[in-house]
Amino acid sequence: MKTLTVIALLLLSVTALNAQEQHSYFPDGTVKETFWLQDGRTEFITYHTNGRVEERGAFVNGKPDGIWKHFDENGKVLTRVQFTHGLRNGRCLYTNIDGTTQYRLEYAQGKLVHGAELNGSGEVIAERGER
Repeated sequence: MKTLTVIALLLLSVTALNAQEQHSYFPDGTVKETFWLQDGRTEFITYHTNGRVEERGAFVNGKPDGIWKHFDENGKVLTRVQFTHGLRNGRCLYTNIDGTTQYRLEYAQGKLVHGAELNGSGEVIAERGER
């Protein structure tokens, strides 16, 4: 029974260490970045100086993995990119800062297979690749 208790405590401490967040700060003391380990991934969030989220994503083995999002200072999503083992994969969305143009791109194993440029009304104004 004592051995089981020791093993349980070790597992809990490893889990707690993996869940610990690390922070870096702006000169005024507000949080600039937060990193933590979760299920073999290094998750992160960076912040604008106003405290809103600037970017969110994850790394696996030092490579981008999963969905990454980049936000403007008001919280609007500017970029949404899907990564698989460091390569863009799937649908990605890019919006210029003033919102007048949006790019919808589709990748397969890191290669662009389709792209569309949309105006502020959502109408396609240019296209490339096959659908």
